[in-house]
Amino acid sequence: MEGGLKQTPHTAFKIRPMRTDEIPQVVKLTSGYNFQYTLPTIKFWHTHDHDGMNIAVTESGEIIGSLFNAKNTESVYVGGVFCVPEKYRHLDIARKLLKACFVHSQGKNFVGNTKIDVVGAYIGGGSNILESDWKSLEYETNTPVNPAILLDELPRGVEILSFKKSLLPAIMP
Repeated sequence: MEGGLKQTPHTAFKIRPMRTDEIPQVVKLTSGYNFQYTLPTIKFWHTHDHDGMNIAVTESGEIIGSLFNAKNTESVYVGGVFCVPEKYRHLDIARKLLKACFVHSQGKNFVGNTKIDVVGAYIGGGSNILESDWKSLEYETNTPVNPAILLDELPRGVEILSFKKSLLPAIMP
C-alpha cells in the first residue's frame, strides 16, 4: 500500500443524523482537514435542521465521515462539512452520505461549496451541475468592523463592503 496508509477493510458503519452530543467529535474530525467549523457554528446549524446533519458512525460510536445539508429556504439546502478520513475512503462512505443528503433535500436544490479536489466525489455521487462562478454573502454585520484584526491581503475574489440594508431576512427566513 502506498505511503504506509492502513485501510480498514471491514469497518461496519451506518449513516444517520448527528446527535447534539456528537458535535465535538465532528469538530475534531473535520479540524484535521482545514475546516474552520467551530462548535457554536455546528450547534447553530443543528438547531435549524438536525435531520440534515448526517454522519457515518461505526458500531463503537466512532464518527468516520460527515456531510451536512441544512435547509436554508423552502427550496434550497446548503451542504458542507464533507469529510471522510483517507483510511476510510474505500468504504463508499462519501457516496452514501451524499445519497442521504439528496434524500433529505427531497429533490429540491442542494448546493455545496467545496475544494476542487473533492468535486469528483460530488459528481460521482449524483450531483450534475458544477458552477464555478458564483457569489455568496458570507457574513454581514451592522456593527463597526475593526480592520486591524483583518489580514492585509484578502483572498482572490473576496471584498469587504460597507454595511447596507441587511439581507439577513432573505438568508434566514
